[in-house]
Amino acid sequence: MSKKLKAVVVGLNRGKALVTAMNNSEYFDVVAVCDLKKDLAEEVSKEAGEISGIQVNVYTDYAEMLREEQPEVVGIATHNTLHCEMTVAAAETPSVKGVYCEKPMAVSMEEARTMMKAC
Repeated sequence: MSKKLKAVVVGLNRGKALVTAMNNSEYFDVVAVCDLKKDLAEEVSKEAGEISGIQVNVYTDYAEMLREEQPEVVGIATHNTLHCEMTVAAAETPSVKGVYCEKPMAVSMEEARTMMKAC
């Protein structure tokens, strides 16, 4: 098998299950997690690291995480009012090959079109 894709997840109330699923997959290594609640991010990071056996870095700023980690896959599990902004930022990160966004995708058709165009 080829190498696993380097993944990050932002929004850990909903995204904790996504982190676990990705880490239990043969396709992804979650290398960083991000949440405004640093204690939640640290908890999820510790649990994810125990599953994968690798260090999972902690961020409270998703833009910083994208810059620092240069991920290939970004999971977005924040409130849907943030999905457009975060998806566009992820899509504009040169290393990113794919963005997974929890539903509902966007709060308007205009935002959904913006997200699809960016990706």
